[in-house]
Amino acid sequence: MRNVSKWLVGIGLLLMLGGGAWWLTDHLIAQSARQETAQLLEQLDTLLPPRSEGEVSAHRMPVLSVEGQDVVAVVELPAYGVRLPVGSTWDAGGVTAYPRRFSGSAYDRTLVIGGSDRAGQLDCLERVEIGDTVTVTDMTGGVFTYEVTRADRFDSAETEKLVDPATHLTLFVRDTYALEYVLVRCVMK
Repeated sequence: MRNVSKWLVGIGLLLMLGGGAWWLTDHLIAQSARQETAQLLEQLDTLLPPRSEGEVSAHRMPVLSVEGQDVVAVVELPAYGVRLPVGSTWDAGGVTAYPRRFSGSAYDRTLVIGGSDRAGQLDCLERVEIGDTVTVTDMTGGVFTYEVTRADRFDSAETEKLVDPATHLTLFVRDTYALEYVLVRCVMK
């Protein structure tokens, strides 16, 4: 009986050490991502022209390459202190540092942006309220202003669920703990 107790204690200690190592690794990756994002935003601020009201058109959103990172926009949720670059192409593994455009364009009101629920990124989506303001600034300095109209939760993130013709902007993250996706729907103001 003592041997079984020792094994169980040993297994418990190993699980605790593994959990601690996982937490530390996750924390270090998130910290590195925040630093990378801050540097990218700093460079974007010096490269972007003065801001003006964005215009809806049939053109493609321009992409700006900064140190090998292709950026299509800057997304802001002012009520939550969130300001992040948006990568130009979807890469599920690349959302660790900053969000990426999943599909669409601000110009034709079909923009879908996916990110991470890590601290310092789009972790605020679970707290967003109806009526909150979201802005998207394109790489010409055009600012598109949106209002949050609803939030949804789904167990998967298929294109059919992400793209909603009744909304002009969808932001989404995967809730790591609930194992479901949080989708925030917005319309242009």
